[in-house]
Amino acid sequence: MSNVGNAFINSVRYILLDQIDWETYPFNIPAVAKLTQVSLNQPITIFIGENGTGKSTIIEGLAAMLGINAEGGSKNFNFKTVQTHSILREHIAPNRNELREGSSYFLRAETMYNVFTEMAYLDDVDASYSKSNYDGDGNFLSVDPLRFSEKYGNSRMHQMSHGESFFEQLSRFRKNGLYILDEPEAALSPNRQLAAVKLLHDLAFHQSCQIFMATHSPILLAIPGAKIYQLSGDGIEAVEYEDTELFRTYWAFMKNPKSFIDRLFRD
Repeated sequence: MSNVGNAFINSVRYILLDQIDWETYPFNIPAVAKLTQVSLNQPITIFIGENGTGKSTIIEGLAAMLGINAEGGSKNFNFKTVQTHSILREHIAPNRNELREGSSYFLRAETMYNVFTEMAYLDDVDASYSKSNYDGDGNFLSVDPLRFSEKYGNSRMHQMSHGESFFEQLSRFRKNGLYILDEPEAALSPNRQLAAVKLLHDLAFHQSCQIFMATHSPILLAIPGAKIYQLSGDGIEAVEYEDTELFRTYWAFMKNPKSFIDRLFRD
């Protein structure tokens, strides 16, 4: 499958090199240190690997580098619950092609409840907004409604189940967008993950979107045409689907789950 016309970001480069301490987090993570050596010029790029290998650090860094709220949402979101994101964003910059995305969004599984709460708040502000929010010189006296004019959801999200709200969010993505996803499978059933495979594939290969994703799901990993990077203590390398540790672990388990479990508890 061709990636022509689908990529806005070709790769990233390090900046402010004299301020980087390669012995401290996040630069001491092998995959982070080698991030600038890999191509991102694909409609879908997926990062996989064990816990602690840098998947979420990289995904968060890419989002923040592009000016997207580090806890999730779009560029129009500007809130934080706890300041936990790394300084990676301060030291990477995008190598772009001539195309520009029409919209962008960061779906971060661990903080989507906070994002949906912010959506509900902004809905309330939007509903009560009036011209009295300006002073005589045209300055805003309260929340600027233009800040959240780009809508990706609303207060209904809290009225849905966890999985329904996540899939609803994915369904709101539109053509010519740049979407960054951190473990979206966290709330999705296997059937919804399969539906997400079709949805994300259509966005990337038929609606000129670019998608970066970190996942532990062998279902989402199977999106046709996706570029897969496996992160480890040695760094980051491109791998084929059936050569990933993720696929091999699930395959070994599903072939004989009882034997697999028995080995775990064997003295």
